[in-house]
Amino acid sequence: MTPAQRHLHHLENTDLATCTAAQLAALSESCRQLDAYVSYVTASIAQRANTLKNADKSAPDPADVMGNKGRTSKRTARRNTRRGKTLGELPGLGEKVADGTASGEHLDAANNAQHGLTQQERAAFAARDAELANAAGKLSPEAFAKHCRQVANDIKADRGESRLEQQRRESYVKAWTEPSTGMIRGSFAIDPIRGETILNGLNTLTDSLINTAKDDPNGAGLGFAPLDGETIRREQYAAQALTLLASATLAAAGRADITAVADADTLANGFHDHTVAETANGAPIPPATLARLCCDSVLQAISIDPLTGQINVGRRHRVATDAQRAVLRALHSTCAVGDCDTPFEQCHVHHILEWEHGGPTDLANLVPLCWRHHHLVHEGGWHLMHSVTQPGQLFLTDPGGTVRATCRPTRLEAWTAAKKQRRQRPASNVHRRRRTPEREPATN
Repeated sequence: MTPAQRHLHHLENTDLATCTAAQLAALSESCRQLDAYVSYVTASIAQRANTLKNADKSAPDPADVMGNKGRTSKRTARRNTRRGKTLGELPGLGEKVADGTASGEHLDAANNAQHGLTQQERAAFAARDAELANAAGKLSPEAFAKHCRQVANDIKADRGESRLEQQRRESYVKAWTEPSTGMIRGSFAIDPIRGETILNGLNTLTDSLINTAKDDPNGAGLGFAPLDGETIRREQYAAQALTLLASATLAAAGRADITAVADADTLANGFHDHTVAETANGAPIPPATLARLCCDSVLQAISIDPLTGQINVGRRHRVATDAQRAVLRALHSTCAVGDCDTPFEQCHVHHILEWEHGGPTDLANLVPLCWRHHHLVHEGGWHLMHSVTQPGQLFLTDPGGTVRATCRPTRLEAWTAAKKQRRQRPASNVHRRRRTPEREPATN
């Protein structure tokens, strides 16, 4: 009985319903051994099909043979074809797969590592078959893949520089709007050096949002309220982190986060039956979100004559002028809310009395809010309210009216309060002795 037959007999004659944990582990090992053997046989079939194709051009293509007339996906057929090619180049590694010491994933790792190698370099890689076979018998597929990449880099005269250059050349980012859902979807492939930079930045900010949400479920500014018992996934926080990274980059470059299109009546009086409120790409914008976008933005009036179709483009103007933003920057170093330490440069200028409700663009009606607090005030239904008993004091309340934070005083208010406190301090009974200046020693 061959090893494959023995493992198959083991599987066929075991009752899963009565297995102990140790017996299940033994069954799993038999499955692994059989899977490795099937991978070897499948790769051998592909290798033979490739040999027949080379001898007779009219013979079926190896990928078609491996496709089993449509019963196997094209992706799997192509993978098995590549495994067959690797089997012919690295027979020692193939033997390790045949006896179950290695797996089909080890064949994949060896094939992937040779991507971009010249014919001469591939021959040098194949010459190290014995070394690779020995490593495959000891290493997991992931560790073996790293080992194969190192072997390939050792062979290349530039130690992998050309491979990295090729990876950068093949890097891309694609994005599109899915018609059925309106969601922006995308795919990307980035070389490992730039990719690690992107992931480090994204993971760092994602971790920060998750930690913030532990203390305040609304703190991460995800844009939706979690349902009862709902667990927010890490990838949902990552989507918000990616948005914040892009927003900070645009702010630093003086570019708009988003282009919103709305009719004048909606901006002046609110949503109506024929409201136009959408992004430049045609995605609808909810009322609260439109209000937040208009709060700190560059506006440009464009009028269209309904009879002649003539278009008149007005001047661009910022809701808060550059001069006002400069004064606010001098008054506030961070977000105005409580202990929030988001720098002013990453904040939006918010109208305490909303701009679309007639709020003036005066310094007394403007405060800097970070993305999270700005979102809470608009989409979250929170409110900034003036204190009745303390003029100039602002409170941040949640939708239920509970005060959740106090806005910190501006630098000027803090300085004025400190000066007033010094003036009210009782005089000390201890008089300081006037110090007389020491005379300089006489010089001859």
